[in-house]
Amino acid sequence: MKKTLSLLFAAVIAVVLLAAPAYADDTYISGNAGMVLSRNADINQVNGGTLLTLPLSEGMNVVGAAGLVFDNIRIEGEFGYQKSGINDQLGKGHERMLSLLVNGYYDFTTEGIQPYVTAGAGAAQARLSRFLIGGSPDAFISNDSVTGFAYQFGAGVSFPISETILIDLRFRHFAMSEITEANLVKYSPSNNSVLLGLRIGI
Repeated sequence: MKKTLSLLFAAVIAVVLLAAPAYADDTYISGNAGMVLSRNADINQVNGGTLLTLPLSEGMNVVGAAGLVFDNIRIEGEFGYQKSGINDQLGKGHERMLSLLVNGYYDFTTEGIQPYVTAGAGAAQARLSRFLIGGSPDAFISNDSVTGFAYQFGAGVSFPISETILIDLRFRHFAMSEITEANLVKYSPSNNSVLLGLRIGI
């Protein structure tokens, strides 16, 4: 199911990016990297309430995209990777996420700095890697990955440095629908990130 969903989503992105350029004003590629801000993760029992709340440390977020420009509107396909650490007396390990999203942007027309808002949706694969509760290897260890619906929204600004290259700075919120790990616990991955990168017209 995970592989089928990923392939289907990739096919949709490919069709959009290959078929639509004839109607677009411009095309571009972009890359951004930055920090996932620290947050708390609620780990819930499948048949009960909250099992524990874990503090997730700051992590990394890297995204790459290819998109189309239609006047003030941009549409793109994005691939992303995120990783945050868990290091607490109640639990240790990592949270990792891979995502495939279709994003939309609205660029406000200004001289120089160009602010924008963005939202997107798609699929993501989350994994609690080498995760254990209470310091005991027998408590709970998960290397399972789970795929589910994902979305993002945020805002940013672009700074043109040439006719085809812009520096991009953004803040965004990313979240997945509630997922179940190893049929034992469930949680809803989400985070906020600050990203810096380049957008290049092609």
